[in-house]
Amino acid sequence: MKKIALLITVVCFIAFPVIHAQVSFDKGKIMVGVSSVHPFSGNWGSDFMSLGFSSSKYVSSSGISSDPDKSIGIVILPKAGYFLMDNLATGLELVAGYYRETDGYDNDKYISTLISVGPWVRYYYPLDKINPFAELNFGFGSEKDKYDSGSSESEYKYSLMSIGGGVGVAIPIGDRVAFDAMAGYNHLTFKEKDTGELAGKEKIGSFGLKMGFVVFFSGF
Repeated sequence: MKKIALLITVVCFIAFPVIHAQVSFDKGKIMVGVSSVHPFSGNWGSDFMSLGFSSSKYVSSSGISSDPDKSIGIVILPKAGYFLMDNLATGLELVAGYYRETDGYDNDKYISTLISVGPWVRYYYPLDKINPFAELNFGFGSEKDKYDSGSSESEYKYSLMSIGGGVGVAIPIGDRVAFDAMAGYNHLTFKEKDTGELAGKEKIGSFGLKMGFVVFFSGF
């Protein structure tokens, strides 16, 4: 979290010389952006833009050690929207995630991929220098988990549904681009596929911080 706080400070500092610029949120405009999420808790080991690499190594009291465990994770969220009226936009957002972990002791691999798409709605409250907003979003998709021990493989598939929302701020960088930062809550429901009535469900609630950039265009 210290990295996130530092990054936000740096971005605000960079944006300060042009913060007098102001993007507009007029009816008929189009917005396109990409962001990612840093979970305050969860399994997607990640940093800014949710691109994360990690390596850990165990050393016993006798000095015996194994090769390091390694993991990589990335989550991106491209979105596009249209302003139905001044300050109110709606559209679609895609969530694509990938996580891989390799056990340094026996080289077992765990790979998880996730994809979902769904609608969102956002309302801006323009101010002189920054633009607070509130957003509500939904998502429908699937996740696949794969375990590979070298001698055997197992695979599990899940359908997912999510609902979430949060509040944030858009910091203008010029008159067409804004840096977005939004803190919010997301509730996900995972359901096992291909298991009929015995399919299990898992429900997860998590808080996270979305950050990214949005570009605004004149409408048609």
